[in-house]
Amino acid sequence: MFNLFKKKKSTGSQGSGAVESILNTVGIRLQSGWADWMGTQSAKLSNSNQKMLLMLFVAVSGSYCFYLLLNSFIGGNLIKLEVNPISSPAHIRSRNEENVQKMPAMRNKEFEGIIQFRLYMDSLALSPRGRQKYDSIVTNRPGLMDSIGIFEKYYQSRYKN
Repeated sequence: MFNLFKKKKSTGSQGSGAVESILNTVGIRLQSGWADWMGTQSAKLSNSNQKMLLMLFVAVSGSYCFYLLLNSFIGGNLIKLEVNPISSPAHIRSRNEENVQKMPAMRNKEFEGIIQFRLYMDSLALSPRGRQKYDSIVTNRPGLMDSIGIFEKYYQSRYKN
C-alpha cells in the first residue's frame, strides 16, 4: 500500500533554529501520545459501542450544521457589517496636499530630452548595425521602452492640459 502522508525533507535554509526543532519534537510527541491514548480508549469499546458513538457524533455534528444553515436563512440575531469609506486623518491629509503643491512641474526641456531618447532608440531599431545596439539595450534594460511610453502618456495627461 502507498503512504499518504510522506515526510518532506527540509532544506535547512529557513527555520533551522534550536528552539524550533525542540518545539517540533514536543509537538510531534504530543500528537503521537494523543493518538495512542485515543487508540487505546477506542480499543476498549466493543464494536456496537463504537458504532453508537459514531452515530452520536454524526447526529450531533449534523444537527449543529443544520442549525447553522437554518439560522443563516431565518436570520435570528444577525451581526450587520457596515461598509465605511477609508479616510485619512486631517494631519496626514494636510501634509500630503502641501507636498503635492510643492512638487515642481517637469520642465519642457526634461520632457524634450526624454522624447529625444525615444526617437534615438527608434532610429537605432531601423538600421541593422543600430539594431544590435538597440537589442542589447533592451535586453539589459527590459521594460525601458514601456516605461518611457507610460511616462510620456502621464506627462501629456498631467501637464499638457
